[in-house]
Amino acid sequence: MFNKIEKTTSPISIMKQIQKAIAEGKLKPGDKLPSERELAELFQISRPVVREAISALSFLGIIQRKWGKGNYISEDLNISIIKNSLKYIVISKEKEIRDLLEARRAIECELISLAALRRTEEHLKKLEEKLLELLNCDKQSPRRFQLDYEFHLIIGKAANSDILHGFQFALKDKILEIMKVGVYLPDAIEKSNKEHLEMFKAIKSSDPETAKRIMEIHIKQLEERHIKRLENIKEKNERD
Repeated sequence: MFNKIEKTTSPISIMKQIQKAIAEGKLKPGDKLPSERELAELFQISRPVVREAISALSFLGIIQRKWGKGNYISEDLNISIIKNSLKYIVISKEKEIRDLLEARRAIECELISLAALRRTEEHLKKLEEKLLELLNCDKQSPRRFQLDYEFHLIIGKAANSDILHGFQFALKDKILEIMKVGVYLPDAIEKSNKEHLEMFKAIKSSDPETAKRIMEIHIKQLEERHIKRLENIKEKNERD
């Protein structure tokens, strides 16, 4: 299924071979990939390069990483898209991320503004409990993404706007999908933690303008990190 790769430090060749195997039906949605060690042996290439390729494919939604179980071809994968060039896949993913975060910005900036005006003491208690869980969560734990979005959902509930909160909840799975393949950068996590703390303070102080401004910054930085990751993949693809 896979061929030996000439010595390289780029993950693109591995990504293209896996993409080709899916397009040709040799790998199907739901299939488990060999381990990183096994792939490194098959390709005769270093494990860090394999790991980078798997990470990039996960980011593009081609591979689903199941913690403690391994890597699988995404079950809801659109095979017709996979048959296109890697460049096309990256461009499609970029549009998806921009569209999704644009919707999230419109919904959640309004929700947090309303939450600052309408929150109850019970909402504040739940927000503080979730915030403490998030701040104390291991930076590499996949659970932090769930805690992160649960914090945002509590904000949505505190806004007391059923329709807006319904829109927020409808985006939950897509948002978590993007967050789970996010970039594990220590400074990004520190910034995110600080922003969540500032959101809580603004809601507690009943300050809708500050709360909205912090949410705008938070989502904008999330978008910038993801687009930068996609641009990095595009650049490596063009070099290869």
